[in-house]
Amino acid sequence: MSPYQNESSLLIDSFADRALGNAIANERLASALLFFGPDGVGKWLGALSLAAYLNCAKRDDSGDEPKTVFGGFCGECPACRQIFSGTFPDLHLVFPTPTAKSQKERNEFDSQFLLTKNENPLNAVRWPGNSGISIDRARAVKSKLSRKPNPGAYRVVLFYQVEKMLAQAVDSLLRMIEEPPENTLFILSSSRPEAVIETARSRCQRLRFPTQSIERISSYLQDSVGLNASRAETVSRLAQGSPGRALEIANEMEAPQDDKALSREVGWLTLKAVFLESGPSALQILSRSVDLRNRSAVETLISMWEDYLRDLILIQQGLPAQVANVDLAGDMQKLAPAVQAGPALYALFDKFTTSRVNLRQHVNAQLALTDLSMAIREVARR
Repeated sequence: MSPYQNESSLLIDSFADRALGNAIANERLASALLFFGPDGVGKWLGALSLAAYLNCAKRDDSGDEPKTVFGGFCGECPACRQIFSGTFPDLHLVFPTPTAKSQKERNEFDSQFLLTKNENPLNAVRWPGNSGISIDRARAVKSKLSRKPNPGAYRVVLFYQVEKMLAQAVDSLLRMIEEPPENTLFILSSSRPEAVIETARSRCQRLRFPTQSIERISSYLQDSVGLNASRAETVSRLAQGSPGRALEIANEMEAPQDDKALSREVGWLTLKAVFLESGPSALQILSRSVDLRNRSAVETLISMWEDYLRDLILIQQGLPAQVANVDLAGDMQKLAPAVQAGPALYALFDKFTTSRVNLRQHVNAQLALTDLSMAIREVARR
């Protein structure tokens, strides 16, 4: 079974699935779609699943029931196999990569991206430094579209993370979607649709990919990843509705943790749980997320929490540009209103010092972390 068939169960019966099924059944599918929603909720998965549905040789169009687009492809015919491997001649994938110094390096970036997505379409691709969609990539697609698609094929062009398209490449995109060739579908995918140029957004039918419930992500992690029920529930609570983020967290939590290698993601999300979850739930998440027998891992977690609280104070003071954890600044902005400002928050730093001293004096690690968590919860707004 293709990973796309397995993971597509997360999207079946969603609003996007029903809307696309109705549009195809009524022959009203727009020539340009904007898939939007948070990172890791299945926009890449949805785009390739739609491409497979449109080109599947075994697709069943009989009956009057609404079509299940994201589960309606066979996954076995030549078109499906080629689409999910990224080799279908009439599927054009445009995605952000770092600036390449040579064609060989560009090919390596492309291969790395596609390998990550082929392992699991929900996987995030993280590049060190900046990445973007260059004008060369847009021009290359435009050149390919000047040729007719193969007989019987429905051509699909995916601009993934289109908000990262460089300004000089946008004109090429606009010209393509303004005058689409026959049997050609453009899909623009973005986690920040407000950052997509308005002239492009206005030409697209918009389809939102929402976050998933804790229960649905937990079930997916148990069935597809093999996590036990307890671990799956914990990861699902930390994932904030994103199956892709859940996969990242699950992998990070399985990795060996020492004083230099505790996941920043797990560190931040456990701190959020302490602020936002009920007391017992927060402690349960902590005990499942961190090996409390590993004193150095607990000490590293405490140091991370202290670092994040400093940044939260800066945000409360209106100084977001000075935060150390720039990648988490947006999430911290959302958490800041849930944290009381003032002396009680500043006094927490003495608690951090006490917790470290206790750990080094061989106080039970779970007891030290529980005591610190309770102190942190005292400054949470309720």
